[in-house]
Amino acid sequence: MKRERVVALFEESAKIWRAHPKLHRKNYLYDPEAGIAGSV
Repeated sequence: MKRERVVALFEESAKIWRAHPKLHRKNYLYDPEAGIAGSV
């Protein structure tokens, strides 16, 4: 996926994760050269 699409998906999921009161941190990872994206 292109960077713009990955960022859009991350932003969409961040809205959902912000609603969880016990979540302290969410990290998003993206390596375009390896074609890897994810979150922790």
